[in-house]
Amino acid sequence: MPQQSYKISEILSAVEEIAPPGLCAEWDNIGLLVGDSDERTHTIGVCLDICDDQLEQAKKLGVGCIISHHPVIYSIKEKRFVSPQMAYKLARDGIAAIAAHTNLDCAENGVNDILARKIGLDNIHKASEDMLAKGENLREIPELLRFGELLETQSPQGFAQHLSRCLNTVVQYADCGKPIRRVAVVGGSAADYLRDCAALGYDAYLTGEAKLFDFYEAKSLGINLFTAGHFETENPVVEFLAQKLRKKLPNTKVFILEQENPVQYAVNSAHSSNSTENLIYKNKESP
Repeated sequence: MPQQSYKISEILSAVEEIAPPGLCAEWDNIGLLVGDSDERTHTIGVCLDICDDQLEQAKKLGVGCIISHHPVIYSIKEKRFVSPQMAYKLARDGIAAIAAHTNLDCAENGVNDILARKIGLDNIHKASEDMLAKGENLREIPELLRFGELLETQSPQGFAQHLSRCLNTVVQYADCGKPIRRVAVVGGSAADYLRDCAALGYDAYLTGEAKLFDFYEAKSLGINLFTAGHFETENPVVEFLAQKLRKKLPNTKVFILEQENPVQYAVNSAHSSNSTENLIYKNKESP
């Protein structure tokens, strides 16, 4: 079957059907960030972040447009784009860049729905109007968080091990001593919602990363806090996005640009059993 080319504007429209721009945070920078909307391409790349490795893969595959989760131009206040900035490199090489960031976080079957399903939550839902009224920060991006329940109640340590298996990563957590059934999740960096989840009576909150004092606060608030990595909690959406684009843009090539988490972990296999209670290792590196 012959390949079909699409205008960059048509590719953008397909992305916006999957992740409507009206869902994004007002501070976010999404949509077409580099390129000419009238240019055409029959080859698309999808990734979490556009870095040098992804650019080189795209060039070898003949990709004319890369769709990433994180914007290649993060701040709309940036006024100059020169080498070695990625926006400059993309423009130099004639490759368009489209970002679907907080709109993809919030979208149905987007980042947070996928994360909630991947860790086995049931009865997954967004914040209701009553929940939004009780939350301090929930109203900023009202469709961001996902809430659900575990099929069986777990201990904090047991849930940390469960997360480690589901996401194949290191998990850090604050154990407040409460059994876990009701769980709230947001991929990436979203510790700001910890207080809201505690106020709503949830047993645990999972996000990608948090500060030391967020873990202290979690114990004070009586909610178990878990972090499983910014990359690991968001990257599963890449495959979903590629599958969706293949359906919406038939007869075009959609490649997942390979990417690894740049964060590496070094662990001491001689840790005592007490010290490992607060650190769950990758399965292949378990002592």
